[in-house]
Amino acid sequence: MVAIYLPLFALTARAFPLRPWEETNRGISPDSGTDDFIDPESSWDSATGFDDGQWHPSQTWNASADESSTESWSASSSSAVTPATASVTSGYKMYTGDGSTQDGWPSEPDFKSFDELWDANEPVMSTSCALFDQANDSPDEINDLKSAIEHVSQSAHVDPRFAFAIMMQESKGCVRVWSTSHSHTNPGLFQSHKGSGSCNTGSASGVQNPCPASEIRQMVSDGVEGTDSGDGLEQLLEEEGGNFFKAARRYNSGSIDPSGDLSKGVATHCYASDVANRLIGTLTGEASACTLDD
Repeated sequence: MVAIYLPLFALTARAFPLRPWEETNRGISPDSGTDDFIDPESSWDSATGFDDGQWHPSQTWNASADESSTESWSASSSSAVTPATASVTSGYKMYTGDGSTQDGWPSEPDFKSFDELWDANEPVMSTSCALFDQANDSPDEINDLKSAIEHVSQSAHVDPRFAFAIMMQESKGCVRVWSTSHSHTNPGLFQSHKGSGSCNTGSASGVQNPCPASEIRQMVSDGVEGTDSGDGLEQLLEEEGGNFFKAARRYNSGSIDPSGDLSKGVATHCYASDVANRLIGTLTGEASACTLDD
């Protein structure tokens, strides 16, 4: 099973069902899929935190305790996959199925350009840290973030639009985003698997403002190029033959449901669909119209 990372937050708190091993919901964001915010100064004993629905890479689970399993699946199972369906909400299209164009998922020509996506999401990035009671990204930090995504993605041969979409799903681009944790930490802009980059380690003394360009680049590298403990987007794309949506599904949950349907299995069912909508420009900072996790 591949180790995966956890996304972070959304502007609205949509409740997700607890996973078999969770007694309380301590997640940060409905869109990202992470749980258990690390706060050394307080303990969240209530189940009222944001739940991003994310499954932590190092977690193990018993297939008998969940409707999904980590078994590999073959192309012969694709006939059971539900085709993509359109959401009634204006703009957003709710995708289900195996991530292929045959199942209705978008292809690269459908994606907006990197600059178009950046411009559409920049207002979100400039205000996203408020959710964490942290100083919002400064113009310099946002510029450093754009440069880091462009350069690291080029080095890793990863489409920068995909890297950007995953980052927005995980943290909305807040450079001082919290780390999340279960059996290991998931820090930084990409909520990476035990990454070393972070401008908010969970304590007052661990918050960096401004967030140095070197730290921003490390956070991007942790998510795109991977860490010593877990794969990044580069490795997942290679393993999935370049399919963005399968790679996104595994970044969120570690595995793909045996049916091949990216909207099923563990973790955030809306994750791959949300990433697809981010890439085509129909989801920026507003709450996702996806209902797969309802």
